Amino acid sequence: MRSGHSVIYRKGIKILPENFFYSMTYPVITGLFALLFWMSELQLVGVAVASLTGGYLMAFKKDTFPIIPLLFSIILIFRNLGVFANPLTYLLFLPVVAGVVTHIIRFRPEKPVSLKLVLPIITVGVAMFTGGLFSPYMEYYSSGIMHMVTLSVAMLAEYAFLSLYFCPPQGFSYKRYFCTQLVCIAAVAGVQYLFIEWGIYLGGPFGHKDLGWGNYNYAGYLALFAVPACYYLIVSARKPILLFPVLALMYLLPAVVGSDGAFGIIIIFTPICFYFAYRNLSNKDRYALSCLFLFALLCIAITAIIFNNYVDEILNYLKLHFLYDTGRTDLYEEAWELFKKLPVFGAGIGYAVSFIEVGQNFHSVILHTLATMGLVGFAAYIFYYLVRIKILFTLNTQFNLFMYMAFAMFTAYSSIDCGEFTIIMVFATMIIAVTEHSNKKKSIDFPLSVSAKNLEDLKII
Repeated sequence: MRSGHSVIYRKGIKILPENFFYSMTYPVITGLFALLFWMSELQLVGVAVASLTGGYLMAFKKDTFPIIPLLFSIILIFRNLGVFANPLTYLLFLPVVAGVVTHIIRFRPEKPVSLKLVLPIITVGVAMFTGGLFSPYMEYYSSGIMHMVTLSVAMLAEYAFLSLYFCPPQGFSYKRYFCTQLVCIAAVAGVQYLFIEWGIYLGGPFGHKDLGWGNYNYAGYLALFAVPACYYLIVSARKPILLFPVLALMYLLPAVVGSDGAFGIIIIFTPICFYFAYRNLSNKDRYALSCLFLFALLCIAITAIIFNNYVDEILNYLKLHFLYDTGRTDLYEEAWELFKKLPVFGAGIGYAVSFIEVGQNFHSVILHTLATMGLVGFAAYIFYYLVRIKILFTLNTQFNLFMYMAFAMFTAYSSIDCGEFTIIMVFATMIIAVTEHSNKKKSIDFPLSVSAKNLEDLKII
């Protein structure tokens, strides 16, 4: 019996209920779980189930890796964020609180302890809470408190707790497990969007491109994480060709949900991802991957030829959409004027929450930081970025490389959409946390079977 991964014996039969949480089936099921509760609008029931499951895992299991799929899925359960206006909603999270307290009492953190993001997150938190001080907009300061707590205090607690207790079983491919979760959760967001569009088509009471927990751009962010994750799954798989259709679907996701910026960024980064995937595949799989991309290019060319009369119209639409029709220019000008007026501490997060209707940010992480937190915030975020980049470049491994691609694409999109100040930061922070763990310990890149026999072969029992 191993601490944190106990096995129950009964009449010579090995019963491994906890092994389910380490199978590749588990991330898929949690994604379907989120989707079904979201579609049925039973979000509070879904939160209760996820909270009870998470509380159980934290109370009785030392390893916190199985918490990640639940954490990702519970975000996508919310169809209407208005439920948070009801204080009773927060009572649903009591099992999680009880689980965390029990976990801290029962288990000791894994060594060596490596929490390199703690200081940067604290620095960013200080910048957020000092943002807007001594400004003429102090009356709006309280409007941003929930945002500040979520992006600093809650993010720090999530990162520190999960990172301190990462201790997956020996031989368990936590990297493939994590990448599978990124792909699954992106697919769930895509299905949610299609469900909303179908509802609008049928005349249902749906807000256009509003998923509840976020909008179509949030689904675009998840695609940015999923594409590099899928490339990693391909290069580390026994039969990579089976994952090529999944990769194709991940490419289609931002186009389907209408996140033009995410789609463009994925296309820009594709040559780099393709190159590193290609060089790590066998000749047979290289040929198959090349055929996939050539087939995609052929489809694009045939479509352009058949609909050539519409090409100019499409190009004019894209030009108008990207350069003139987004409303970003006015936001950027407003942000710059605020920074010139309040260069040290900015106007505060509360200003953006109170005055910007769409997204409650200035749609540029640089300008949003300067406008709301001034030079203090800008310096804090520079520090934050440098530490994260250092973590990603600590080891020259395939996993680190593709996670860096995910982070780079996230950063590129944040420059025009401000993902750093949204719930998407949960996913970005977990990418850094898992990469930080992988820098300490290497794992075998194959999935852990649900069967006890394979566990025994890996000498975990």
